[in-house]
Amino acid sequence: MMILLVSWSTSCNEEPCGFIPGCAFMLREAHTGLRPGSERVVRCVQVGTREPGGFSRQCNQPRSRRPHYAPVRCLWIKSIIHRRMSPRTRARYPTSHAGTMTKGMHDHGGYGTGRIANGYHRHSGPGEKCPTDNIPGYLLANIPAVLGFYPQESVVLVGLDHDRASRYRMGPVVRGDYPVPPDVLDAAVRTILEAGAGSCMVFLVGAVPSEESVMALQRALHHPQLFLWGMWRCDEIATGQRYMRVGESNGSVRWPAGMIPMIAATPAMQVLVDRGELPALSRKEACASFQPSGDPWPVNKQEIQHLVEKIDRQPGLLAELMAEGQDILRGLGDKTHVVFFLSHTMLRDALVHPVVEHAEQSHRLLHQAARHTRGEARINALCLYAIAAVACGRPWRAALALYTALAEAPTHNLSRLLHAVLTQCGAQTMLNAVTQRPRPEG
Repeated sequence: MMILLVSWSTSCNEEPCGFIPGCAFMLREAHTGLRPGSERVVRCVQVGTREPGGFSRQCNQPRSRRPHYAPVRCLWIKSIIHRRMSPRTRARYPTSHAGTMTKGMHDHGGYGTGRIANGYHRHSGPGEKCPTDNIPGYLLANIPAVLGFYPQESVVLVGLDHDRASRYRMGPVVRGDYPVPPDVLDAAVRTILEAGAGSCMVFLVGAVPSEESVMALQRALHHPQLFLWGMWRCDEIATGQRYMRVGESNGSVRWPAGMIPMIAATPAMQVLVDRGELPALSRKEACASFQPSGDPWPVNKQEIQHLVEKIDRQPGLLAELMAEGQDILRGLGDKTHVVFFLSHTMLRDALVHPVVEHAEQSHRLLHQAARHTRGEARINALCLYAIAAVACGRPWRAALALYTALAEAPTHNLSRLLHAVLTQCGAQTMLNAVTQRPRPEG
């Protein structure tokens, strides 16, 4: 059994470490250092493709000029955390007996009462209230877009990186089929720790575990360096679906049950929608998009070997081949000729820079190539597709492509390296690693 993992991590005032969206929230601790009624700006995270805007301030401070942000192409989120609900806030967001907001909702919905986060997500529509009293629901709502599909009968681990005092950021998201063998859980915990996350939340989706199996899972996840906030289960990840806590939980965690907020309004989903995509309905459906289809594109391996030997004698030929490969990626010429480059390691590597430069066209062509090739050429197509997917802002597809490649060829070196960097260091680090290599010269 293999684990599909997507790294999800950005940081305030830093260069983005990937195109994968982040979210802003605060987990409660016994000592937060916040006085009743006080507020604190938590963080800004880069999650999309628009320039930042807006500002946050203390409610009792005069308005100030908008702070300056670097003009990066991203979507910024800023949240203010309230230690307690003030009378002003309570009047604005009265609660029903179920504990959900009954009026004053923004277009993206309100998520809970008690200690709330009063902030907004700057994108095409009005703002959204960040749910400090519904953190499990908020994370559950983001999971489908992070993974690229709606998990079913799954155990999902969400790593949380303790950035600074009472401030966290979402780290790796790890999914496994339920029940997960102990050795796979050990690997998942190691991956979360290696990615720098010191705590995690666990979600059981679809599964209805017995009390014994829940306790066994909790024991298997025990690690001296990993703080487990708790475990929650839901029948499925859907807007309005109820979730509830299972097993033993840390005494400071106050989320016994809740409701999953609007999935379409999450920052992660907005990134997919902006690119004309939606999560697949299941992992099977997501992986099916990479399955072989139709007759393989023709390739003459003997001719390729002769050409490689000729390049060894005349290195200038490689630059000419790169130019030809670039034209193919741009849609010029016969697209089936791309299999020529995918059938040998040296020729494949020569395509890396053109793939990144023409990522939007490349990711479509390489997706076709992965479905119409076999053997080494198919695995190489999946690897280059993963690079193109990250370069054009679709990192969730990179994880699925590399998972498919490793499932078919576990010893393929490039697949293993790309997957390791993607899961432990993030999408942008993976992209930087492959583009820092010098171009072949004639």
